[in-house]
Amino acid sequence: MFFLSQKNLVGIDIGQMMTKIAYKNKEYAVETPEGAVGRGGAPNPSILGERLKQAVSNNGLAKKFAVISYNGQGVFTKSIQVPKNLKLGEINNYIKLQKDNILPFGTEDSVMDFIQLGSDDNHQNILVLALKQKSVYPYYEAAKIAGLRPKAVDIPALALKRKYFDKEKLKGLQLIVDVGERSTNIHIYKEKQFRFSRSISVGGGDFGAVASAAKEMTAKEGKDEKVPLTSPALADVFYHLQRELNRSIEYFRYRNGKQELSSFTLAYITGGYGKTPGIDKVFAQSLDISLESIISDDSKYSLAQGLTMWGDGK
Repeated sequence: MFFLSQKNLVGIDIGQMMTKIAYKNKEYAVETPEGAVGRGGAPNPSILGERLKQAVSNNGLAKKFAVISYNGQGVFTKSIQVPKNLKLGEINNYIKLQKDNILPFGTEDSVMDFIQLGSDDNHQNILVLALKQKSVYPYYEAAKIAGLRPKAVDIPALALKRKYFDKEKLKGLQLIVDVGERSTNIHIYKEKQFRFSRSISVGGGDFGAVASAAKEMTAKEGKDEKVPLTSPALADVFYHLQRELNRSIEYFRYRNGKQELSSFTLAYITGGYGKTPGIDKVFAQSLDISLESIISDDSKYSLAQGLTMWGDGK
């Protein structure tokens, strides 16, 4: 399972370029070595684990419980209905009994969990999440090699939700966009409950490349440069980002039917590029909300921090 309450956890966010670590109020970053993240985002346990081992030892984190972000592919989600009178344990048993009818892949090597989405007169609406065990194994193994005690592998959409708006009362739809170096992850929620995720191949590195080309810098130097939104090259990157965001929203609404015609009420743009000049305007146009409803956060550690909150709620 993905969840049980545990305090003082180490959160590990494995990125293509950097792996971020959070523990209590402390944050650390380790360069992700070449070959440490394989095709589809899954880690090479030995390469990544050995790189993390020194940071774990130097910062007194050895043998502490850790929660690792699952950055790979193949997270299966499906909405189902169960009788309204079922309690949590009974829902869990019901899903186990029905998993052959729910999952599109073999059930013997699967890891499953669920989120309660609310209820109507006769039923509870449940979102089932599932992964293949072989997809989860490399994350556990990397943490063990690093000297940690892996507690869980968590889904980024859930960790970011805990970080940003678990304590708020929200209506309608919410969005969290995590802009990484090479890709951007789009997460959609309804009244704080996770509903949909998609990854697109546009990242903050594209912004840095534009700045470096515009000012004849290296890509690394250009990363923090401010290029006007009117710059043709940057406008092209933003256009691609906005197009993919629109496609994600349209697919989400199509998949969920008329019940998901709700308006967006809040959006967070996070990752190391969350405060890229002009990016908030791109999202305001796509979501049809005011700039005041879009909160930009350029912290690189938001996901890692959310992982340390595992067990505080889904």
